Amino acid sequence: MVVVIGTDIGIALKIFSDGSGFSTAATVVRAFRIMRIVRLMRSNANVKIILDTLTNIIPQITNFIALMFLLLFIYAALGINVFSGVMYQDLVNEKNNFRTISNAIIFLFRCSTGEDWNKIMHELSVTSVSGDCIDD
Repeated sequence: MVVVIGTDIGIALKIFSDGSGFSTAATVVRAFRIMRIVRLMRSNANVKIILDTLTNIIPQITNFIALMFLLLFIYAALGINVFSGVMYQDLVNEKNNFRTISNAIIFLFRCSTGEDWNKIMHELSVTSVSGDCIDD
């Protein structure tokens, strides 16, 4: 009941504040809604177990993310050497290409999620005749 009344007071303060000092009071009142979630987590033992597990595996997750970024970096550097001369088309364009390391990493991440990777593969097989980049 306190949470609902506090939320109603927060909404009323936001409506009638018009840029005055009531906006910070409305934010404080809305913060009490977050306490409901904390109370729910403390009362449920299964949620406690899940949160403890998540906090215990954070170092392993960071190691895995660092390893995946290292692999993306290595393949991006290889992609710059091999595919930087590919001409722009529908999917290989000024945003998605192997011309810079940042674009290459983002492009490889896009391919690793499976988004149109087969179409990208076919577009990367088309290069210019002279070996230089030909833009649209």
